[in-house]
Amino acid sequence: MKAKYLMCPSYHGATVVSLMLNNHPDVTCLGDTLPPRSYDASCSCGNPVSSCAFWKEVENRMETDRFAQSERLLPYWPILLGSERINFLVNRSLEKLLLTGYFNLPITMLFRNHFKKTALISQTFYRLAMSYFDTKEFIDVKKPFLTIFAGNTLSRECPAKVLHITRDPRGYLYSFRKHKGNISPSIICRDWLRYHGSVERLKRPPFSYPVLTLRYEDLCRDPQDGVKQILSFFELSDENLMIKPGRNTHLIGNSKAINRFDGNLYIDTSWQMVLPQDLQDEVLEMTNPLAALYRYN
Repeated sequence: MKAKYLMCPSYHGATVVSLMLNNHPDVTCLGDTLPPRSYDASCSCGNPVSSCAFWKEVENRMETDRFAQSERLLPYWPILLGSERINFLVNRSLEKLLLTGYFNLPITMLFRNHFKKTALISQTFYRLAMSYFDTKEFIDVKKPFLTIFAGNTLSRECPAKVLHITRDPRGYLYSFRKHKGNISPSIICRDWLRYHGSVERLKRPPFSYPVLTLRYEDLCRDPQDGVKQILSFFELSDENLMIKPGRNTHLIGNSKAINRFDGNLYIDTSWQMVLPQDLQDEVLEMTNPLAALYRYN
């Protein structure tokens, strides 16, 4: 199975793009997260996960109790060792080493069995979902780089295809602060740079993943052109994705975005009025050269 991913940080429109992709008759795309174990999340079908027919099917067929140490219904990271917190720290450290491009072979050899297990879990989930919805393709969303590498390393149809969504770092800072509080601009900008810089790294050897980078702002301004690029990149038939989803959808993501999406895209430009000009300039300075590469200067 050829792996396909939608990658972007939070507050980049992943939920809306997932809804669009899921509108394609051949595609299953289930949003930008997996159901958490700490609370009963809402599914886009209108039911809580605990009473959603699809997610109950996943829970039973995947025997998700065996992943009780995970914060989500299914593992988000490769299960390497220890508690969820320790596993997270180990994964992030390996991810940093991996993205240098110098340690791919030793990391693969050392953790091959762990990566194989992760890939098998993901592929089993994909096939279950495609069978449930009678689709031919599964597009996964916002997975860690190490999880993508784990699956791609063992795939005979390498490399994975990645749809990469960017957003103006000034708008990202505004949304981040609106939801998370008055966090330092340097921390938020570093997060933006780290994520998008990592995707840029995937475009180059030794990874050389096919990546389509699309600005969320451009997608909102000209949805038809954006959809045309996405369908061509993923080798999908020409379909109208800009329609209100039916009730038989089972995405987990931003509930407000799910309820609001009616087939139209809306771009939030309020940051242009709210953020002081000196802060806007500071954000662009801290996020260059990528901000310039994505034409946000």
